Amino acid sequence: MTSYLCYASALRHFASLYPFREALVVCGPGGRLAYSYAQYNAKVDAFAGALRGAGVGPGCGVIVVGPNTAAAMIASSAAWRLGAFVAPVSFKSTQADLDATLLTMRQASARVVVLSDHVAATQGAKTLSLEALHDAPECSDIVDHDPAPARAIPSGGTTGRAKLIVDETPWGRNAQSLIFKALNAFGWAAAQRILVYSPLYHNVGQTLTHLALMNGQTVVLMDKFEAARAQDVIREEAIEFFFAVPTHMQRWLDLETLDIANFKTVKAMYHAGAFCHQALKKRWIDFFGAERVWELFGATDGAGLAVIRGDDWLAHVGSVGRPFGSEIAILDDDLTPVPHGEIGQIYMKTPGLPVDQPGFRYLGAERPPATAAGFRSVGDMGWFDNDGYLYIADRRTDMIITGGANVFPAEVEAALRGHPSVRDVAVVGLPDADWGRRVHAIVVPTQPDHPPPPAELDAFMSDAIVGYKKPKSYALRSALLYTDVDKLDRKRLIEESLAQLKAAPEGVNEGANEGVSA
Repeated sequence: MTSYLCYASALRHFASLYPFREALVVCGPGGRLAYSYAQYNAKVDAFAGALRGAGVGPGCGVIVVGPNTAAAMIASSAAWRLGAFVAPVSFKSTQADLDATLLTMRQASARVVVLSDHVAATQGAKTLSLEALHDAPECSDIVDHDPAPARAIPSGGTTGRAKLIVDETPWGRNAQSLIFKALNAFGWAAAQRILVYSPLYHNVGQTLTHLALMNGQTVVLMDKFEAARAQDVIREEAIEFFFAVPTHMQRWLDLETLDIANFKTVKAMYHAGAFCHQALKKRWIDFFGAERVWELFGATDGAGLAVIRGDDWLAHVGSVGRPFGSEIAILDDDLTPVPHGEIGQIYMKTPGLPVDQPGFRYLGAERPPATAAGFRSVGDMGWFDNDGYLYIADRRTDMIITGGANVFPAEVEAALRGHPSVRDVAVVGLPDADWGRRVHAIVVPTQPDHPPPPAELDAFMSDAIVGYKKPKSYALRSALLYTDVDKLDRKRLIEESLAQLKAAPEGVNEGANEGVSA
């Protein structure tokens, strides 16, 4: 195979080379549904014929609004085959969400088609039923295209101003691409069966599924993550590779039925997408084996990557690794490099790309400005140790400025997790007349019937962290709030905390188990 083969042609190549190999297996509420490469490729042509009849062609924008189904995957494949520009969005999108995405999409494509069974376009775009595309007849005259750009990923969830991150790199089988090289370092290329349960509108969900199809592998797609069911799927489908966010790892480790024997076929896994606290990482490595655990740090825009394997992590506890195919700099607010060990903002770049052509652009927002040397930042804060290993402090947007001092929630959360009665915790900043923002901890107790009192937590934190970083108030919850991609939803936690304070102005809300200032 050539060094680069566009997406549509890669599908045809493997349909011809391995017609009976499973391309896609869908494990959902309706049971198991499987497509061989020949069947998948034929379905893509059939979908493409129906989309072509609706006006989809080169340069057309296609918004796919659907859950993790065969139709959502095949529709994206068909749109790319026709030369369209594809943006998947959450099937939980409201009408306002879709309208905002449509306006954003029109910055790149004058003609837009929406594929959805949940919400219809109201701004002149044509809407087609996603699932009804399964009824499309066979089509044998579809010509393969190589759209540029081919895809965009939504950023920031489904609320607020719509923003799409456009991938301007060629969308095809390219062994020289940074993500291919990183996955191959993890052992992905040696794995035949890849499990995906991340939403298809998320960068990892979309990228892993379609990169695997371009590589002749088998994608096993779950409708959503459920720890017990995912463990069963891994065993039953002989999964060899998967991705997780730390929340998934935590939910697996909490399973009473967790058994390492169910993971015996897995060659490797990697985690990314959210801060992983040290205690969880250590537990996961102990369970899974250090040499099978990888971590990747990067952003959806693909400006750069850092990677680390479990055994290397044990020698550099807390690190997210060293730069991989990238250059990383830690700079202060004046864009001056900070010494090793000091926290600054993380800037990345991929060598060889012109400053004005970083491989991505934004629709609906400005691209992060570049330094004179071509480095860009998405707002993460961190530091290097003396060996060149990168550590993450937190997101700059999550940083709490209290009394003029900077507090990173991840550091406070890590300290609080050391209390035996704390199962999980989220730290946020709430408005405060004296401090500007006060450090507020939302605690999930290990034993809900015997939660730790705020005074006990405060005494513990007095020995665990410097005084100005200690929470000034606490609240108890049975569980934290997470987004559709299982990332901690700090925005909603702050909103709920403020609503509770409004209902109880003095800062005490017995119904919500709100703790007084400690």
